[in-house]
Amino acid sequence: MDGGHAYTLVNSAENLSPKHFSFHPAAKLRLQGTGFENLIKLSRPSSHFKSLIHAVADRYNREEKCFEFGRDQKIRLFLGLGDVLRITGLPIDGWPVTVNEKEVNVRDLCIQCFGTDKFLEPSKTAEKPKSGICLTWLKDNYGHLDENYVLKGQQLDQYVRATVLYIIGSVVLPSVAKTVSPIYLTFLKNVDKIGSYAWGAAMLASLHRCLQNVNKCTSNCLYGNFHFVTVFILEHLPELASWLLHLDNKEVNEIVIAEDKENRPKDFPLLVGWHERLFKSSKKHKKHPNTSEFEEYFNNLSLNRVEWTPYSRLPQNFFPSPYNDQVFLERALTSLVSLEKVVLHNPAVSKEKKLCASDDLQLKAKHITKIHNRLDQSRRGRSRGGSGQDWPLVHKDFISVWSDRWECLYIADGEEGGLQNQENAAPAEEHDGEIGKLIFPLLVFYFPEYAPRMNFCLS
Repeated sequence: MDGGHAYTLVNSAENLSPKHFSFHPAAKLRLQGTGFENLIKLSRPSSHFKSLIHAVADRYNREEKCFEFGRDQKIRLFLGLGDVLRITGLPIDGWPVTVNEKEVNVRDLCIQCFGTDKFLEPSKTAEKPKSGICLTWLKDNYGHLDENYVLKGQQLDQYVRATVLYIIGSVVLPSVAKTVSPIYLTFLKNVDKIGSYAWGAAMLASLHRCLQNVNKCTSNCLYGNFHFVTVFILEHLPELASWLLHLDNKEVNEIVIAEDKENRPKDFPLLVGWHERLFKSSKKHKKHPNTSEFEEYFNNLSLNRVEWTPYSRLPQNFFPSPYNDQVFLERALTSLVSLEKVVLHNPAVSKEKKLCASDDLQLKAKHITKIHNRLDQSRRGRSRGGSGQDWPLVHKDFISVWSDRWECLYIADGEEGGLQNQENAAPAEEHDGEIGKLIFPLLVFYFPEYAPRMNFCLS
């Protein structure tokens, strides 16, 4: 490491290349509309600009949950739900990815989903004799199936679950151990409901938590979809993007930058197009800028070199259904939930976004920020983690905030009265999957005023 902290980068989208995992056509078809079909498109290896990620991680403000640039650190870039949706294609609306782990029997769940539990990695603790599904096992047993093989019925469901687990463990929610938690099978048991969860929000919560932990030096591992973070940075810093795309040019002039901006990816999701361009550049030029060079660039960054509305170039039909209605949640003041992880989503920390709050939202904001500040203070100085808890109960206040997300939207500059109708959106409360039987009875018990909106029955 030539500057900043010495981090270990865990995530690797190389795992999604055909030589590692060949996705069967039947699974691709079954996954349409879940968001995971978009990540399958990352069909070739892509080299991380690791030095860039190291320098960006050092710029994270754990209090404000944003990146800060410039010598006075007044340039704030907020990594939000709208970026997740446009760049990765993962859904940012739906049921929270959390569950009462006390009620989940991992062995029974694995047997129900795969017919066996013998693939579980041994745990270090006697209390939990089995933990983690090894990515290698998923690859060896499901990653090389002949595309002409006919998959249907229960066999197809098992293959789809294995495929999604592999994507979760490789890119969406990777872990240091190179395994994926079998707890996620709770959300995959009913294959038809996989797309009903806010996987994008869960990924974002995990990323923010990782950045908080490394920023406090309680961890040196960067785990998460940092391919997504790289694209987010390059979308907002076009000069930096041109620098990385033309490493043979010592000076990137305004003409080159303008041409690159015009030729930026415009297809959904953006990660696929950027993936291709960065792969070609990294393959062509083996020597990448070091961390010190990126740090110097970030120190000297000025407001006029930031693209504050990078997505304005996208066509009106950029979002396919059902994602087109979800994008308004990029302005939500809400709680991001991913199992034990809870993170505040407040896009207004980036002043250049020019978001304003209604009187009603200002009142709600006091409560939302208060409960998050209380959580942050209680966890100060410790790495935030845990397992085996009744997370819907532990985080009931934050799940309530997530349930109210469509009523907590900032108003964009020039927008009169905000959004009046969200009837076409897919609120989490309309989902009646298996996870609801574990989560939302608790919400009804603790928050009876939400019961009319939840629209489900307890049976």
